[in-house]
Amino acid sequence: MQTSDRLHALDAVRAFALLLGVVHHATLSFIPGTGLAPVEDVSPSAPLALLAAVGHIFRMPLFFLMAGLFARMMLHRKGVRGFCADRLQRILVPLVVAWIVFVPLINAIWSWGLTGSVYHSPLLTWPLSLATFPTSYLWFLYYLLLIYGLALLARQVAVRTGTSLDAADPLIRRLMTARWLAPTVLTVPIVVVMLLRGPEWSALVGIETPNASLIPAAVPLFAYGLVFALGWMIGRNMELLALLRERWGGYLVAALLATAVCILIAASRRGESVRSLHAIYAVAYVFASWCWIFAIVGLALRYLSAVSPARRYVADASYWIYLLHYPVVLILQDALGDVRWHWVVKYPLILGITLAICLVTYHQFVRFTIIGRVLNGRRASRPATITPPEPAT
Repeated sequence: MQTSDRLHALDAVRAFALLLGVVHHATLSFIPGTGLAPVEDVSPSAPLALLAAVGHIFRMPLFFLMAGLFARMMLHRKGVRGFCADRLQRILVPLVVAWIVFVPLINAIWSWGLTGSVYHSPLLTWPLSLATFPTSYLWFLYYLLLIYGLALLARQVAVRTGTSLDAADPLIRRLMTARWLAPTVLTVPIVVVMLLRGPEWSALVGIETPNASLIPAAVPLFAYGLVFALGWMIGRNMELLALLRERWGGYLVAALLATAVCILIAASRRGESVRSLHAIYAVAYVFASWCWIFAIVGLALRYLSAVSPARRYVADASYWIYLLHYPVVLILQDALGDVRWHWVVKYPLILGITLAICLVTYHQFVRFTIIGRVLNGRRASRPATITPPEPAT
């Protein structure tokens, strides 16, 4: 397996993690009693609740694993200064601009869905402070910047103290070589932090979503930081990806079994009073998360390593799709919430219209503009129009 082959597959994985956010947010109005959408649809759906719960177990860890792997590759290629410039352009600038443009709109849409007015949303409370600053659906970009900063700080400390990550490479290779050692060992520290934090019983929540404050939350920062660190170390030992490619089937079976345990405990509601179930839930949730991301990466390496212009286009568009999708989804959920159609009709309609709007705006206003250069790190050129020659006289 060549490096270029790996990158095609991993590009697809990163795009999948972002697009899964669209799928997830579109389900939330169909899940009653959660308060995760401004309206509750008149056609609730247990299958969509299950889809949201299962996808939420692995979609953010999968993104941070890819972020760590690509970050290490970029740092090796561009150096510290080039890495910082690229990350500020492609992460910080979209975070700030998208917050200014979209979060006030999201605030108004939430207000309309909850109160019928655009002036009474609970999302934005003035004056803003570090503790009350909502990052909404953009929170993962903020945490990615925090983790980048911690990674660069750790690297600087290592350079100053003469420490090298070369000594850690054999440990990572040993950890990943034994089939079940990595997901088992890596589960332990995250579970300990989760148990110290307190019970989080809903399978829709799991690791908390820190989207209401700029003060870093311990559990997501530690958990996603650890996933990022593993991605970074895999980036130093790319041959380890071959192991995931060969073992994806076993990891998938383990992920399904551990996820079933999570769903059963969350559905029973007994975990709130039984501490042993609390611990079992935490272990099953984190173990499932590791197995899911190993299975998905391995599956992509096995079947998506070939060059595909269509997949490359979607991968390029996925960042813009994520940035734009949430207000579009909320507007459609508000509009269709009281319509007496079955969710089998409304959910695909919301998803389809959202993706269509995002793709059209991407192609017309992003891909060949400065916005595309900011998001994707390069400027794409429009295909030249070829004028046919005049017919010979």
